[in-house]
Amino acid sequence: MGRCTGEIIVSETEFFQEKDFSELDELSSVYEIEGALLSVKELDSKISFLKGLKQHRAAILDDKIKSLSGKVDKIREVILTTMKTHSPKQKTIEFPGVAKISRRQNKDS
Repeated sequence: MGRCTGEIIVSETEFFQEKDFSELDELSSVYEIEGALLSVKELDSKISFLKGLKQHRAAILDDKIKSLSGKVDKIREVILTTMKTHSPKQKTIEFPGVAKISRRQNKDS
């Protein structure tokens, strides 16, 4: 028979990740605990990374929402100013198929 010159590396962590722990009540040996602990450590690391990624993405999305909301507020302000300037007596304008806008007099104004 031919001689094997390659190296075979078996990762305990990969072995335990492939196991379905949901149907496993115990390991077959106390020596397998080390591999299970390595799996837990690796999975905890992945969970931590994903939590950080989720927070990072949430922060980016929150910034984008805030930016877009600011633009919406500015557009509303421009619309109301335009209505007051160019059509001061008209309280409601309807754009069929688009929108109907109304302005109300604030008690502060």
